[in-house]
Amino acid sequence: MLALVILIQSFALFQCGKPVVCGYDRARSRGPYKKLTGGICHPGYQVDKDQCLAAAKSVGADKSKTNLDGGDDNGGAGTPGGCTIHRVHGNVEWWGVGLPKNDGSCGDYDRDCVCSQDYELLRSGYCPLDLQVSQGFCLDAAKQVGSWAKDSLSVQSDGGGPGGCTLHQLGDVEWWGVGKPKNTDECGAYSRYCVCRTASDWDVGAKDCPVAFANPSELQASPWGTYYKAVYGSIPNSGYPINPLSIWMLYDDQLDKAGVHNAPISVGACLDKSDPDKTPEEHQRFVKASYYQPPGVSWMWHPYPYPALTGNSWQEVIHQADPFGDEHFGTWFIYAPGSGIFFNVGNTKSFPEHEDAYKFFGVAGGQVNEVMSQKAASAGYDSVQFLAHKDHINYPCDRQAGLDYMGLEIVGVKLVGTHACGSSTGRSPSIRAGWRAAVECVCDNGKKFLNCQAVPNMAAEMNYTVLV
Repeated sequence: MLALVILIQSFALFQCGKPVVCGYDRARSRGPYKKLTGGICHPGYQVDKDQCLAAAKSVGADKSKTNLDGGDDNGGAGTPGGCTIHRVHGNVEWWGVGLPKNDGSCGDYDRDCVCSQDYELLRSGYCPLDLQVSQGFCLDAAKQVGSWAKDSLSVQSDGGGPGGCTLHQLGDVEWWGVGKPKNTDECGAYSRYCVCRTASDWDVGAKDCPVAFANPSELQASPWGTYYKAVYGSIPNSGYPINPLSIWMLYDDQLDKAGVHNAPISVGACLDKSDPDKTPEEHQRFVKASYYQPPGVSWMWHPYPYPALTGNSWQEVIHQADPFGDEHFGTWFIYAPGSGIFFNVGNTKSFPEHEDAYKFFGVAGGQVNEVMSQKAASAGYDSVQFLAHKDHINYPCDRQAGLDYMGLEIVGVKLVGTHACGSSTGRSPSIRAGWRAAVECVCDNGKKFLNCQAVPNMAAEMNYTVLV
């Protein structure tokens, strides 16, 4: 039975597309290398520090260099991670691998990525199913491995050929689907060569992702126990089994301080959508989930659709003091399990979109969000939920990831969102901290984001003054 449970847990993480990879010991750094002037170099293909200078020289850096010019082993905001060459000054720098701080793309601030070659051309045999190239990457991958590749892609949606992406010796680039029953040919048959993803450090040396802790003793013995204590003030005394993969928002510095080494590896600023026919992998870790998120955090992706939150329940949230001047009535929260700060939704009503709530409450004009909050409060509601709101400002990565939306909104209709704390006093009976809202929240309105003294990470590290 134990073996079956482990198998099921593993399948949940690897059931489609590129697998979610948790912390790993890098096994190797391979050549040949390439220089990327845009996009991202995935952590599995980022170059190790001891190989960075030689790899950079192989793609155009000054061959007389004897040392790296800089960088930061702990990562840096706006950098793409791994090894980079500055296209103007020629500096070769290294920024760590798979770090949430590395939220930039190749080419940002004139830093081009030095990346391991991630595709190869197979003239015989088979390309393993998990290494076959998706339709969206097929043409670029074919051009990378074959200078004779044509500029157009032919899609054979019914399958056939060897599967995945192929490059014909005459230059035709074709895509045959992945895992189709008709994909029976070997690479090289009918002069079609397979364009195959190379096995990377995502596939070698990966550590097991965290599994559920059955009781407080198990959690206490793990670095995750130190992390939970930092966020909630103590080891949770209820709610077991507890699985860290259920978290949505992670405090990156606290993970480092706790010595957690098996959290999912960050794929960068936005979710990776390597296959246009599939949604991003569940538990994939990324940085930019919301325009309104506090600094120093990353996120694990949890796919929609999202069910309505139960009335009178405590839900973990984040809130930024009103950035748009429309929260004099109502406080807008982002649903964020793992934040360590709880809001009681009380008597609540859920809607898919904002317009649905405006219609329900009879909002005809004015500052619609504030009017909605006033009418909902007058009708006896404490909160309103939006389960499927499309918002390209709130969700900066939605279109890149091929998603309609990326989270839930909760409006505390009786609170005042111009304050970080939702009230002028910094104390509200509907906002608490601690595991399962066990501790009173004492909040400081001098900070930009909702905070509680009982949440050490929030109280100590989110000291961002509101500019007025």
